[in-house]
Parts: sequence; structure tokens; C-alpha cells
Amino acid sequence: MKLSAEALELLTVLMPGFLASLVFSHATVRKRELSYVDKIVEALLWTAAVAVMAPAVGAAASIGDGSGLGPGALVKLIVLVLVLPTALAAFVNHDLYLRFLNRFGLSRQRSSRPVWGDAFQLRAWVALEFADGRRLVGWPTYYPQAYDDGWLYLTQAAWVVDVDGQDKTTDVEGHGLLVRLDDEIRRITFFD
Repeated sequence: MKLSAEALELLTVLMPGFLASLVFSHATVRKRELSYVDKIVEALLWTAAVAVMAPAVGAAASIGDGSGLGPGALVKLIVLVLVLPTALAAFVNHDLYLRFLNRFGLSRQRSSRPVWGDAFQLRAWVALEFADGRRLVGWPTYYPQAYDDGWLYLTQAAWVVDVDGQDKTTDVEGHGLLVRLDDEIRRITFFD
């Protein structure tokens, strides 16, 4: 299959924005998965952002004119495609834009990251209390960004059992324990 010169030129123009969109998508935490249309629109917006920013860093003098990019301009373009979406992702992930709006009373919202994920960012030990009274403690090594995403992986896990009125722990054998998050978990406590 042959690519026409126009198709190749279009791909050359779109590719930096699509790559920037991919970097941003992987660096941010979102409540929901984007639809295909949303992903395409986001990629096109990144294409426009890269096209606007590229001349400022000297990486766009020849994008789309058929003459190609020199090695220096290509490196600058790659750095732009990596740094710009990563910086914006940090801005979004840490609620910086909403903090600004909240400070001036223009909003009361938080970013798209659920409180569940924020709680696990505390990097603290957790104790799970199940509906049937069982208790499990451990270090949350892997956790979903939302409760309904399914599973929690605890390392250094131990079951807590009541023996003659005293809490005793029984270590879980192996590297860790994968726990299904469902209605059977009544409470999760974070502690030092």
C-alpha cells in the first residue's frame, strides 16, 4: 500500500499532537475512560498546541512544508512533545488550576481524580474490616484509582484475630495478598 505525499505530510503534522495526547493520557488520572471521539478531539487539540508552541522552541520551521526537520529541531520537537503534556498533567493531577479558581470563589470543584486515589497517596498502612468481622492489615502496594475498579494488592499483609480479648496477627504467606474490593469490605482505616 502506497502512502500519497499528502497523507504522509498530514501524518507528519498530526503525529506530534497525537504523541503528546498519549503522554498526557498516561500521566493523568481520570474518572472515566474517554470515548474514541473524545480521544481524537483531544489529540487534535494537542496537535494545535504543539503547532503553536513548536516555533517558540525552534522546532517547527519546516513542519508540514515538505522539507523535513533537521536533527536539532527534531530533538526539540520530541522534548516539547514529552515536557508540555507532562507539565500539564502535573498541573491537573495536583488540582493547581482548581486551587486558583477556588481561592477566588469561582469554583468549589476538585479535579477528576477520586478521593479514593488521594487517600492511598498518603502512603500509609491500611486495615480492612470485612462485613463478617475479619480484619486484614497491610501495605497497599497497588491500588485502583476508584473503589469500583476492583482490586487492592497488599504486601506485608497479616490477618488480625482476637485471641482472649487481645489482637494477634497472623502473617499471610507469600509476597502479598490480592483483595477484591466489594460490598464485603465495611471499612478501610489508614494509619502510621
